[in-house]
Amino acid sequence: MKVKTVALILLGLLVFVSGCAGLRVADYERIEKGMSKEEVEAVLGEPWVEAPKLYFYQGEGLVNATIFFNEEGKVVEKKWDDGIYE
Repeated sequence: MKVKTVALILLGLLVFVSGCAGLRVADYERIEKGMSKEEVEAVLGEPWVEAPKLYFYQGEGLVNATIFFNEEGKVVEKKWDDGIYE
Protein backbone atom coordinates (compact mmCIF):
# COMPACT_ATOMS: atom_id res chain seq x y z
CA MET A 1 0.00 0.00 0.00
CA LYS A 2 2.79 2.40 0.90
CA VAL A 3 4.57 1.77 -2.42
CA LYS A 4 1.35 2.41 -4.35
CA THR A 5 0.82 5.72 -2.53
CA VAL A 6 4.38 6.86 -3.21
CA ALA A 7 4.04 5.86 -6.87
CA LEU A 8 0.83 7.87 -7.23
CA ILE A 9 2.43 10.91 -5.61
CA LEU A 10 5.45 10.66 -7.93
CA LEU A 11 3.20 10.28 -10.96
CA GLY A 12 1.24 13.35 -9.90
CA LEU A 13 4.44 15.36 -9.53
CA LEU A 14 5.66 14.18 -12.91
CA VAL A 15 2.40 15.27 -14.53
CA PHE A 16 2.56 18.61 -12.74
CA VAL A 17 6.18 19.32 -13.67
CA SER A 18 5.99 18.16 -17.28
CA GLY A 19 2.73 19.89 -18.20
CA CYS A 20 2.45 21.59 -21.55
CA ALA A 21 1.38 25.23 -21.25
CA GLY A 22 0.02 25.10 -24.80
CA LEU A 23 -3.22 23.25 -24.00
CA ARG A 24 -6.06 25.76 -24.28
CA VAL A 25 -9.79 25.26 -23.80
CA ALA A 26 -10.45 27.24 -27.00
CA ASP A 27 -8.51 24.65 -29.01
CA TYR A 28 -10.17 21.77 -27.15
CA GLU A 29 -13.60 23.17 -28.04
CA ARG A 30 -12.67 22.93 -31.75
CA ILE A 31 -12.53 19.13 -31.48
CA GLU A 32 -15.71 17.55 -32.86
CA LYS A 33 -17.11 14.05 -33.06
CA GLY A 34 -16.03 12.29 -36.23
CA MET A 35 -12.65 14.03 -36.52
CA SER A 36 -9.66 11.82 -37.33
CA LYS A 37 -6.59 11.47 -35.13
CA GLU A 38 -4.67 13.56 -37.65
CA GLU A 39 -7.24 16.35 -37.43
CA VAL A 40 -7.06 16.29 -33.62
CA GLU A 41 -3.27 16.51 -33.72
CA ALA A 42 -3.51 19.44 -36.14
CA VAL A 43 -5.54 21.33 -33.51
CA LEU A 44 -4.02 20.15 -30.21
CA GLY A 45 -0.58 18.96 -31.26
CA GLU A 46 1.08 15.69 -30.33
CA PRO A 47 -0.59 13.99 -27.35
CA TRP A 48 1.27 13.53 -24.07
CA VAL A 49 -0.01 9.93 -23.96
CA GLU A 50 -1.21 8.04 -27.02
CA ALA A 51 -3.17 4.78 -26.91
CA PRO A 52 -5.16 3.03 -29.65
CA LYS A 53 -8.46 4.53 -28.53
CA LEU A 54 -7.43 7.73 -26.71
CA TYR A 55 -5.15 10.72 -26.71
CA PHE A 56 -4.30 12.40 -23.41
CA TYR A 57 -3.09 16.00 -23.32
CA GLN A 58 -1.57 17.62 -20.24
CA GLY A 59 -1.64 21.35 -19.68
CA GLU A 60 -0.38 23.58 -16.88
CA GLY A 61 -0.89 22.25 -13.38
CA LEU A 62 -3.68 19.70 -13.34
CA VAL A 63 -5.41 20.85 -16.55
CA ASN A 64 -5.86 18.00 -19.01
CA ALA A 65 -7.95 16.79 -21.92
CA THR A 66 -8.76 13.28 -23.08
CA ILE A 67 -9.97 12.52 -26.59
CA PHE A 68 -11.60 9.12 -27.18
CA PHE A 69 -11.63 7.35 -30.56
CA ASN A 70 -13.56 4.43 -32.04
CA GLU A 71 -12.02 1.51 -33.94
CA GLU A 72 -11.83 3.61 -37.12
CA GLY A 73 -9.81 6.32 -35.35
CA LYS A 74 -12.62 8.88 -35.26
CA VAL A 75 -13.50 11.03 -32.22
CA VAL A 76 -16.48 9.68 -30.27
CA GLU A 77 -16.09 11.61 -27.03
CA LYS A 78 -13.89 14.19 -25.32
CA LYS A 79 -13.31 15.28 -21.73
CA TRP A 80 -11.79 18.49 -20.33
CA ASP A 81 -10.59 18.63 -16.73
CA ASP A 82 -9.54 22.01 -15.39
CA GLY A 83 -8.12 20.43 -12.25
CA ILE A 84 -10.31 22.46 -9.89
CA TYR A 85 -11.84 20.35 -7.16
CA GLU A 86 -13.93 21.59 -4.27
